[in-house]
Formats: sequence, structure tokens, C-alpha cells
Amino acid sequence: MNNSQTTRRVTGTVTTELNRYGAMTLRSENDRTYQIVDCAAPDVAEELEQLRVGETVTLTLTAAPCRGNGWQATGVDANSRTDTRLVA
Repeated sequence: MNNSQTTRRVTGTVTTELNRYGAMTLRSENDRTYQIVDCAAPDVAEELEQLRVGETVTLTLTAAPCRGNGWQATGVDANSRTDTRLVA
């Protein structure tokens, strides 16, 4: 059995903000959806809590040991954060 974890650096747009369970959804630049189900550290969670729907960010994600397509956020590139939301 292979226990290696998949790690990816993903730039994408927040489609669902971090909720009280530590989950959020990110849509990558190449139109893939990442279900973030956990944060590796409190400082990562604090960064994700500040993101709003429509903002773009670069995250380092590791495949979460769960059923389905879940990812753990292990890092946030603070310099990558941009707000791409439309203003009415």
C-alpha cells in the first residue's frame, strides 16, 4: 500500500468561504475544484478566515486522509492574495 501524500501548489478563487468546521472551496485557474477540509496549523486557518468569495490566493495543499477529494491547507502565499470580486 502506498502511503505517500500528494502535495500541490494551487492558485485559485475562493468559491465558498471558510466555515466553522474548517472547510472551504477553491476553484483553481485550470477549473479544478478543491474541497479544503482541514488546516495544518492555526496560522494557516487565520489566513483562510480572512478570505472572501471572489478573492484569489495561492495555497499549498496536501491530500487529506479522508474519503473523497479532500485537501489540507498547509501554507498560504501571503503575497498572492488579490480581490477579484466585482463591485456593483
